[in-house]
Amino acid sequence: MKKKLSIALTGALAVGLAVPAMAETTFSGTLWVNPMVLKDTVDDSDSIKPVDQRFRFTMTNKINDFASVVWQAEIDTPWGYTTNGTATAKYGSKGYGAALNTDGINLETKHLYLSTKIPDTDFAMKLGLQNINDKTTALYLNNDAAAAVFTYAKDALTVNFGAARPGPADELYIAQVGYKLSDTVALNVDIFNYDFDEDSDLDYSTIGVGAKAAVANFDIDAGIAFQNGDEAEGLALNVGAKTKINEIALGARAIYIADNDDDKGWISLTETPLAGEGLYFFGFSGNANFGLGKAALTTTGDAGVTGLIVNGSTVVATDYTVKGALAYFQALDEDVVGADSADLGTEIAASVTRKLAEKIDVMLYGSYVLVGDYYGDDTEDPYALGLKVTAPF
Repeated sequence: MKKKLSIALTGALAVGLAVPAMAETTFSGTLWVNPMVLKDTVDDSDSIKPVDQRFRFTMTNKINDFASVVWQAEIDTPWGYTTNGTATAKYGSKGYGAALNTDGINLETKHLYLSTKIPDTDFAMKLGLQNINDKTTALYLNNDAAAAVFTYAKDALTVNFGAARPGPADELYIAQVGYKLSDTVALNVDIFNYDFDEDSDLDYSTIGVGAKAAVANFDIDAGIAFQNGDEAEGLALNVGAKTKINEIALGARAIYIADNDDDKGWISLTETPLAGEGLYFFGFSGNANFGLGKAALTTTGDAGVTGLIVNGSTVVATDYTVKGALAYFQALDEDVVGADSADLGTEIAASVTRKLAEKIDVMLYGSYVLVGDYYGDDTEDPYALGLKVTAPF
């Protein structure tokens, strides 16, 4: 398989090098500054008051009508921090450079790839650092990796196939098929095979099937995925629905990740579970340098997890967007990990956003978690309160 990957990469690189010099460059991106108050779950700990700042930009170099090179980079500079502002060393020795009289090596490359359409065909290619994601449950894979991905798109059919290099001697093989049955119904199939270092017996496969449909006034999505391997046996479900009643948008989502008694529970490679659901602690946190994001999906492991989320949004007085979310999560078998209870907790989150100067979003947000007994007695209810200013360009 590794020889086949090398041949595919060589061919893809040959296509990329066959294009002429760059002709057109565009820039886009966003800057946010986010002062906040955070309290984590550590018993008797004090709250902290960080100011998170992040700058992300995308530079697109259009070579011609068939090819472009894309670079997306990110600079994190939480105010006052010379190095890492998180509880774990996310960046190792890399410095934020945001304290008095300090410089930082803090430029992070997120994506860097060649995007090419093959002339006179229905094929396209992405070669380099890019986002790869499952299109069925969103509970397995949504992350950045070095990869070569080819796409065939014609009429209602889209096929992605390729390989990624998630580790120095690991390969992730990708096959995805999407088909639009109509303007309101679409189907997706994912097949991933994770090939660890050849000296390892940890190889496993993930197969998922998903569907999206617009029915009456509802947008519905559902996905199911299975994992199988020497050290992996898993099942994940994700079902959601959205609707709009008058001027109020409403949504609900249920997830299920099976428990496992043999230390072979669900393996997740996603960095953004439940993105867009309005949660801070139990879902993906937009304030990635601080906070406890995606706790429910990373701490339960073989105990499994199930959860229900309801959320809504509306526009008030033409200028203010109000959003709210309520979620409950619990483990399926707390005995697997020796916990005293299956109750993970309940999160209540809300935000109010107003646009200033036509382009700048100012958002006041807050979240509070009633922590369940699963986490033990030495925990306190965490909370977050912040004012986030976002300027796109």
